[in-house]
Parts: sequence; C-alpha cells; structure tokens
Amino acid sequence: CLVGSEMCIRDRYIDINEELLNIEKQEVINELQIKYEVEKKERENQLLEQKTEIDTLKIIQQETSIRYLRYTAIASFILIVVALLLGYWFYLLSKKAQKQALVEKELAAKEKHFNIEQHHRIKNHLQLLAGLLSFQQRKLENIAAKEVIQESSNRVKVITTLHQHFYQSNDLSKTVIQLDTYLENLIANLSLLFKQPETKVMVELEPVQIDADKALPLGLICNELITNAFKYGLSNSDTSILHITLEKKQQKHELSISDNGAGIKGSAHSSSIGLELIDQMVKQMDAKLNQQNDSGTSYTLIF
Repeated sequence: CLVGSEMCIRDRYIDINEELLNIEKQEVINELQIKYEVEKKERENQLLEQKTEIDTLKIIQQETSIRYLRYTAIASFILIVVALLLGYWFYLLSKKAQKQALVEKELAAKEKHFNIEQHHRIKNHLQLLAGLLSFQQRKLENIAAKEVIQESSNRVKVITTLHQHFYQSNDLSKTVIQLDTYLENLIANLSLLFKQPETKVMVELEPVQIDADKALPLGLICNELITNAFKYGLSNSDTSILHITLEKKQQKHELSISDNGAGIKGSAHSSSIGLELIDQMVKQMDAKLNQQNDSGTSYTLIF
C-alpha cells in the first residue's frame, strides 16, 4: 500500500467497515435466531400445555364415562334383582292365593256336602216323625185325641215345609227366605188337608223376604190361625171366604188372616196349646197380633 496509501487506507476502511457490518448483521441474525428459538420454545410449551390439558380432559371424560357405565351397570343390576325379587314375591302371592282359593273351594264343597247331608238327615227325621204321628193317629179311636195328633202333625209339616224350602234352594247357607212362597206352600197344604171345596181361599201375598230365624215362628202362627179358621170360623157354604194377605207398610210387614164366619173367641175353640204356642211365637218374633170379631174373625200380625 505504499504506492497509494490513501487508496490502501480507504480499502482498508472499507474492509473494516464491511467486517463490522457483517458482525452487526450476524449479531442481529443471532438475536433474531435466539428470539425465534425462544418464541418457538414458548409455542412448543404452549402446545404442550394445551395437549396436556386436552389429555387431562380426555382422561377425565374417560373416567366419567367409566364411572357412568359402572353406575349404570350397578343400577341395572339392582333393578334386575329387585324385578326378580318382586316377580318371585308375586309368584309366591299368586301360588298362595291359588292355594287359598283351592282350600276355600274344598271347604265350601265340604260345607255344602255337610249341609246337604244334614238337611237329608233332618228330612228323614221329620218324615219319620210325621209317619209316627200318622201311625199313632190311625191307632186312636178317640176323636179328640185324633185331633190333637193331627194338630201336632200339622205343626211338623210346617217345619218340614220350611226345611224343604231351604233344601230345594241352591244356596243352603242363606239366612233369608222368600216368605210369600213359603206361605203359599203352607196354605196349599192346609187347604188340601181340610178339604173344604165350598170355601174360597183368596191369597194376596206381596214378595217379601224374611230372616230364616223368624220364618218358623211365623209359619207356626199361620198354621194355628188358618187351622182355627177352617175348623171353627168357616161354615161349609158357598159364601165362605178365607182371605190371606201379606204386604209391606212403611218399615213393617202385615200378615192378615180373616174369614167371613160368625166370629169366634180364641179361647172358646182353640186349644190351650195352640193359643199358648201363638203367644210364644209372637213374643219370639217381637211382633204384635191384633184380633177383631166383626163380620167374621180377623187376625193381623205386624212384624
């Protein structure tokens, strides 16, 4: 550089300048590179954090799903067990109900058979008693004694008629009977027994049901009153009328037995046994019996 020292200096300056520029550029590049690396690392860290959060959420979601499935499975198992237990319980109840129904059916059948057997025995006993009374009546020659036996036989027939009324029913355990049907049978039997074709028997019976424990005393009362009417109250003429009515008035029932005879006094003709029996049966029914002797004899039983 001796030849042209200015040129050398200038060239040297330029070289130094360029070196400095290169150094500055390199520093800037290095700084930018560092900044880029830092930012890249930060982004990687953020991405890593986000991925971690996502993975955590996925794990939580999986655990929640597993927990839900577990709870669902447990609940389903419990419901199945409860359903099976309920089904078994209903099955036991059904079997118990069927067994109870079968037992009740067997008891009802046995009770029905027992009732039929009892009614059959009672029927036989009543028939035997009626036969004995009839046999005794035929052996007697005293008219008064025969009448007493006949009255006793009629009372047995009252019981027999009531028994037949139950026996012919489909329900042997019932506690009420159809009173009008029962009385119709009694009246028909007594009319046939006394054989008074001249007497007109008028029967007007309303359908009435009555407790079975009141049917027998009422039947015995009717037997005594109708027997007295045929024997003492009516005359064998074309104008003889026996009128029997049964009707319900308010809360009571009224049974009326009247005839158009000459009128009688109960104590004058009826046997003391018959009068005492009527009195006892009226008391047993807690009823009231009224008698009138006006243009014949009339009895009204209020019960």
